[in-house]
Amino acid sequence: MALLLIEGFEGLTDVSDVHNDQNTGGVAIETSDQRTGQGCLKIDSTAEKFRLHWGGTSNEIYICYAFNTSTFGARLLWTSGYITLTMTALGELVLKQLGTVLGTTDPDIITINTWHYIEVCIVKKNSLIEGDMSLRIDGVEVIAVAAGLDSLSSLDTPWTPGMTFEGRTGYIWMYDDMYVCDETGSICNTFLGDVKVAAIFPDGNGNQSDFVGSDADSTDNYLHVDENPDMDDDTSYVESDTAGDIDLYTFDDLPAEVGIVHGLQIRSMCSKDVPGHEKVVRSVCRSGGTNYTGDDRGAPLGYAPMEQLLEEDPDTSARWLKAGIDSAEFGIKLQSSK
Repeated sequence: MALLLIEGFEGLTDVSDVHNDQNTGGVAIETSDQRTGQGCLKIDSTAEKFRLHWGGTSNEIYICYAFNTSTFGARLLWTSGYITLTMTALGELVLKQLGTVLGTTDPDIITINTWHYIEVCIVKKNSLIEGDMSLRIDGVEVIAVAAGLDSLSSLDTPWTPGMTFEGRTGYIWMYDDMYVCDETGSICNTFLGDVKVAAIFPDGNGNQSDFVGSDADSTDNYLHVDENPDMDDDTSYVESDTAGDIDLYTFDDLPAEVGIVHGLQIRSMCSKDVPGHEKVVRSVCRSGGTNYTGDDRGAPLGYAPMEQLLEEDPDTSARWLKAGIDSAEFGIKLQSSK
């Protein structure tokens, strides 16, 4: 799969509900100045760090997101292993490899208090061809790394499947509408251009309602999992102890203006109820009248996000269409319980 991460900070008010492995210093989800939808990531303190991570071991990664800054300042914006992106006091963006400058943008491209879409391709191999690594702003290539540089493959530098955002006191940096992909696969294997991450939520019962709601029945289970924008944990929920049980829900339609769909992500907040037990769950997509299940995920003790990426409609083995998503159902399966 080429698509490794989708994040729009939608339907959330607590950044801990985003799948991350570092969250320090008070990083927040901003719900009034976002680019699209309901929220964006806001970092405005030197103490703040936030790390998103993804799987895969590819040597070619595309890291893409919308960015907004309140002012210019000489500071690290993010790092992904040996590659960093910094900003100067003039508003230039500087792409670096272990401190060595790979390229610098002109100072008049980024405008303060304006959303720009930034796309970066980073590559790990010997003797780069010109343009192998590059940076685009609003669809225009502004950095093309020169040919001949060895991009660390000969140094056996470990690839870090993730990126860490850092802040600086007195500066407000916001991020929205993110995606990460690699060069594999047949759909999302290069720059996708400016994208929007749209969230949809349960609006009805689906084909199966095997789980039991917190109201002790299986009627209108969707009402227990449709919280937006903030999840209510154990106030309302659905649960099961029976392996094989599936709970499915219909969802809101995508916005009418949606054109090309690059992929979707099913996000469920899951928890087991007591320690000493194991519960393995799977995301479920029902398309074309057939249920398709995702990867096994172990439920922790305490709610945590479980995510499944789908680039293609499993019913057609082709790119998702808006009509296909609008008619599909999504939910959860208890794969095993012991």
